[in-house]
Amino acid sequence: MLELLRISDYVMPGFAEYIKQHRQEHGLTMKRMASRIGVSLMAYREWERGGKPNAKTIGRAYAYYGNDVVRLADDPGDSENTRIRKAWLRTGLSSYEAASKINFGRDSIIDWSADRHKIRHDNFVYAMRRLKELEKNP
Repeated sequence: MLELLRISDYVMPGFAEYIKQHRQEHGLTMKRMASRIGVSLMAYREWERGGKPNAKTIGRAYAYYGNDVVRLADDPGDSENTRIRKAWLRTGLSSYEAASKINFGRDSIIDWSADRHKIRHDNFVYAMRRLKELEKNP
């Protein structure tokens, strides 16, 4: 699923160097930095070694570092499917968790995110409203 959604496309080149420099400038250990972001030490360590956040951690990276390093902010040129994908990733929920909380089938979230099916506009409006609520209160 991760390859299909190209989650790594949302992580900017130089991510590993940026987070390591940021951590060192603030005099933090990897463990403390991971705690601040809300990810495991193992996940954070992997990021500094060049790994990319996954579907469950990319939202936390975005919340901490912002759009300069993880591109999940809505862009006016984004399709409705792309906006759904970004909103879902910002929640930090799995596709199953997000689908159940917005009352859609898991396959719907995956199909829309992967651009397999165009989302109907009324479903888009409802799903975006619910996903924005989940961003604030997962």
